[in-house]
Amino acid sequence: MIFSLSIVASTSYAAKPDPFPVTPDSRGQDFMVSETNPYVSSTGYSILKEGGNAVDAMVAMQMVMSVVEPDMTGIGGG
Repeated sequence: MIFSLSIVASTSYAAKPDPFPVTPDSRGQDFMVSETNPYVSSTGYSILKEGGNAVDAMVAMQMVMSVVEPDMTGIGGG
């Protein structure tokens, strides 16, 4: 019974395709953004792509990071 329930539970949470696939090698030509969270990286990339500078991208990335990973930012974060 427990085995059957575990099979049903595991199949209901099937893996979804990653919206941000990991590539083995990335090479930048104009600029590069690196962060552990793909949403934060895409924010910095968008800022730089629209003509912003590194400080603009850093501030925007920090704001997004405080939303998606609040335990890793701020005065008490890692």
